[in-house]
Amino acid sequence: MHAKRSSPTRWPAAALTAIVVCTPALALACEACRDAVANDPVGTALSATTLLLIGGPALLMGSIGGWVGYVHWRAGRYAMAPDEGGGPPTEAASQPV
Repeated sequence: MHAKRSSPTRWPAAALTAIVVCTPALALACEACRDAVANDPVGTALSATTLLLIGGPALLMGSIGGWVGYVHWRAGRYAMAPDEGGGPPTEAASQPV
């Protein structure tokens, strides 16, 4: 069997990852990130604002998607009703003859 050769880009990527992990100053190059880690009130507020701005649209889109899915599920359930008039199934229609 042949030995597996490593990719030529694997070693530089591993070295760069090791440098960033070992030197936190390079990983926290942004001043806002550095302040948030240092428990600065302004940095903490910026982090909370960022999380709010990320979470707000996600919550809104999830709510709209859930509502559309529920309406679609409900419409499909009513379309399969045994009576020909549509609408929710009644007790008389669901009992065997």
